[in-house]
Amino acid sequence: MNGLRIAMILAAAALGGCGTEPIYRPTRGGYLGSAISDRSTWALSGTLSEASLAADNSLATAARSGEHSTGAELVIDLNALCVFQTVILDHGAAQQGHCRQVSVATSMDGTNWVDRHAGPGTRRVTVLSMPLAVMARYVRLRALAGDDQPWTIAEVYLQ
Repeated sequence: MNGLRIAMILAAAALGGCGTEPIYRPTRGGYLGSAISDRSTWALSGTLSEASLAADNSLATAARSGEHSTGAELVIDLNALCVFQTVILDHGAAQQGHCRQVSVATSMDGTNWVDRHAGPGTRRVTVLSMPLAVMARYVRLRALAGDDQPWTIAEVYLQ
């Protein structure tokens, strides 16, 4: 089911991902009977300007890196322990606002981090599926290799 949903997201991005219409519809359900905390309770920080815009339910606004995005990061305090396996980054109107390589790290306390996955950024929507579901309170996304444009995250979702 998870693979099918990801395939549908990628197909939608390839076929009609030219506007700023939502491609992904967030769900509150999680794995193993757990739920993702309400996005309105998340606290976002890091080196991206206006980090909170990455979870404001608007594709018209976005958190952005500086001109050189390598090393830029977004840290999300989920305000509760959550179980998830996929991080979805919608770049909104900045079609090319992805970095070439992005990593996902998680933490229970915001201090000790475990690298979970690294994958390529893609046009309009970047889907980062970790090999196993993880439980964490904090998520750190880091641009390992930038691109020609600032790294732009209009919305971030967990599944």
